[in-house]
Amino acid sequence: MKYALVVAGLIVTSAGARPKPDFSGTWKTSGSSEQNFHIEKILHQDPNLSLHLQTRFVNSRLSGGGSGDSKYIIDGVEHASKTDKGVQFWRTDSWEGSTLVFLTVRKDGYHVVVTREVWSLSDTGNTLTKAKRVIDMDGVTESTQTFLRQ
Repeated sequence: MKYALVVAGLIVTSAGARPKPDFSGTWKTSGSSEQNFHIEKILHQDPNLSLHLQTRFVNSRLSGGGSGDSKYIIDGVEHASKTDKGVQFWRTDSWEGSTLVFLTVRKDGYHVVVTREVWSLSDTGNTLTKAKRVIDMDGVTESTQTFLRQ
């Protein structure tokens, strides 16, 4: 009898679970302009996610920008790497319900930085929110970015 209730509960729980969203698309930070922008092009084919970043800023004294590419495997497994200069990284990218969680530990000599970034989509799928918490020897920094689908 108890077994039947547990199975029935699991079926109801899994039936109500939201499907994993697809983060693919071109995303631009809200408030961007022609001169100041942050654009991310994401290709998401679970468990693989690739991101191309392009930024530009201009103000009265400084201007600049950059671009870069990143690849992620959303499998919940820790992946370790080391740069030529000895900087070590440990990444775990995973799903928590319908949100993506990117956990990174970076060790450069005695300096250790832990970053946790959580991505979530709005119900309409047109707004991407990235909440980031960075912990290092200087303390804790939290930030949030909002992107609009282009």
